[in-house]
Amino acid sequence: MVSPELLFVTGCNAAGKSSLIRSHLSEFKDYEVIMTDVYKARSRQVFSDTIKSRKSIILESPFNDEAFKGLID
Repeated sequence: MVSPELLFVTGCNAAGKSSLIRSHLSEFKDYEVIMTDVYKARSRQVFSDTIKSRKSIILESPFNDEAFKGLID
């Protein structure tokens, strides 16, 4: 069984994080893409649910919110 992977795509606002993901999405077709600016307050729940389902994740966030510190513990 292959272990799920967690990829972080971080950077300043308007740095091109989402564009980078979209341009390479075909390389990560089995990954759940979680963009915190899209999911907003639901981001943590979607992240937790995806981990429980043992799927690989691409997490895109500027990490400018204290609430996301718990995601990497």
